[in-house]
Amino acid sequence: MEALKKPVLTAFIVGALVGGVGVGAFAESILQKVLVGGVGVIGVTAVAKPLNAAINQLMLARGLANKDKTKVVPILTLGSAQYIGAAQVSGPAGAIDAVKAVVAYKGSWNNGVWTIDALVPVDTLNPVRGVKRVYGTGVDAIVNAKL
Repeated sequence: MEALKKPVLTAFIVGALVGGVGVGAFAESILQKVLVGGVGVIGVTAVAKPLNAAINQLMLARGLANKDKTKVVPILTLGSAQYIGAAQVSGPAGAIDAVKAVVAYKGSWNNGVWTIDALVPVDTLNPVRGVKRVYGTGVDAIVNAKL
């Protein structure tokens, strides 16, 4: 786990520096969201392999080993706010190779009585251009980092 600290710290520092870019209130807000999101994706990518191994070791130790291929990818949250996170996905090797991110859709039903968090493995890091679900794959783990 010690190997994870340096890439995460680097991504955090870059994100903090990006947050200080001043180009006007509105432009800064949009630019900051784009840059911080990009830094988040880079940070997740930097720790993806060791994080995937750590999750697999944890599951193995609990008797829950996965027999399919796994990898860690960024979670892109769509809706009223944007967030960045990470998830481990699993499935057949060919399908997992096609997964680039997990898109999280948040919603509610029955006047807010039920909340819905849908996690869908997709083939792109750019949901603006449209996403295609990667069938045969699923989300095994959600990853959070303590800052």
